[in-house]
Amino acid sequence: MFKMTRLFVLVLCGIVMLSACSLDTSTDDTSEDAEAAQSFLPQIDGYNISSADSIVDALTTTVGGAALATGNPVLAVLAERADTMIDCYQDVGAADAQIYVQRVSVTEPTIPTAGMLAVVNQSRVVDNFLHCVTRTPLSGFTTQSVTPEPCYGYGTFTFNEDNISFLYAATDGPLCDSFNAHFAQYNPTGDRGALLLP
Repeated sequence: MFKMTRLFVLVLCGIVMLSACSLDTSTDDTSEDAEAAQSFLPQIDGYNISSADSIVDALTTTVGGAALATGNPVLAVLAERADTMIDCYQDVGAADAQIYVQRVSVTEPTIPTAGMLAVVNQSRVVDNFLHCVTRTPLSGFTTQSVTPEPCYGYGTFTFNEDNISFLYAATDGPLCDSFNAHFAQYNPTGDRGALLLP
């Protein structure tokens, strides 16, 4: 009787696991929606803007390559899984990040201001968590001060009933001011300030 009960429990667990694998966990969310994280990333005049996923790809490649070279396939799989999850969150508009680098004139060279901005739609992270977790990985010196004044800021606001968070950091105040001015239209709660260097 005990063996029969154990067998029944194992078969039941197997059925539950198989049915969970076949569940459609996707949502209708896309990176093109008004509530998508991408719609809150500003275009700022005078700055070259690139997607932060190039850094993610570089880190994943480095970690994954080192893991494979040292015979650590577990670390390689974890790096690939993390990269796939990040790609998924970008695809559904749950999170995205961009890097901003000030354009510099060749005739009047200055130290360029640079920074990164990340936006997270907390509602979409929750709504798409199961979908993204179960997703299969796809791959096997002039007017500017010479001393930078790094700064940061963060905040949260509600847009069309979705909770949106943002976080930024930059090497100098003007870029932080631009980020802050962009998000001021949403009346966020949060903080901003200077980063004190040791």
